[in-house]
Amino acid sequence: HKSWEKEHPEYFQPATTSAALAATPLQPRTTPLRKEIFGYMPYWWLAQVNNIDYSLVSTIAYFSVEIDGNGGIVDQLGWSSSSSVTTLINTAHTAGVRVVLCMTNFTATQISSIVNTPSIKKKVIDTLYSLVSARNGDGVNINFENIPSGNRDSLSSFMRDLATKFHTGRPGSHVSSAPTDYDFRQGDWDVKEISKFTEVLFMQGYGYGWSTAPIAEPVGLLPTGTYWGSTNITTFINAVLAAQPETSRIILGLPHFGYDWPTTTANVKASTTGSGKAFYYPDALLKIDDYGRQWDLPALNPWFRYQVGTQWHQ
Repeated sequence: HKSWEKEHPEYFQPATTSAALAATPLQPRTTPLRKEIFGYMPYWWLAQVNNIDYSLVSTIAYFSVEIDGNGGIVDQLGWSSSSSVTTLINTAHTAGVRVVLCMTNFTATQISSIVNTPSIKKKVIDTLYSLVSARNGDGVNINFENIPSGNRDSLSSFMRDLATKFHTGRPGSHVSSAPTDYDFRQGDWDVKEISKFTEVLFMQGYGYGWSTAPIAEPVGLLPTGTYWGSTNITTFINAVLAAQPETSRIILGLPHFGYDWPTTTANVKASTTGSGKAFYYPDALLKIDDYGRQWDLPALNPWFRYQVGTQWHQ
């Protein structure tokens, strides 16, 4: 979404345009995977489309098309027009990798409008179906965040109607959703019900530390404990398993990124003095080569620290 573009200008790449649409059909895999490996390709990283090891992934979700509360398209972010998206789909299909379109909306009132208004719900579903069909895509992924309370059944109904549309019109379609830890714990996602008619629930096990966090902290909090707070991936997993013990359609999403915050000191949990700058795993390896690798035992997370003049960074 748009805030990512502002926070990650070093990764954002404007989409190049092309009238060509993907035509390569999905091929059988030559390197079978034992598990479903589901990852996101954000629009701002399209320049990396030729650097993906497609043998290591089974489904790629293109992030994203933005839909508003009236069911209108805010921005396709290159899905229908980018030649790089064409390359992504064709290369992935040749390797036997599915490409699905991720739809995003992070505004509570708009999400409520989409899932509760029959005409808008139908418009959104029909729009997504048309966008995926035009690109010869393999399905759709729904990324609703900040869902208002009281929409549990309406959200399940939306996902059921969406799955019916795709499974009926495009047999073999891959339909999924991406619940956040916060929205799931608020009771907005009925994972047991939605598992009955979708292929995957991608549970977002990240976002515990954010760019504007008051302290430098891990993005993904692994163990149970009080040092970093009681909400973490372990408690998230336990809550999901309690709601849906059958795990064949549940995927745990893990972060491939971190933040570099300016901080007051070099100590763990130091206060931040500004917003964190996002970086991805390959950059983290380079930073560790330069500054050394620290180990945060309570979070089971590696980290680094360094100084620029008198300013500390973590």
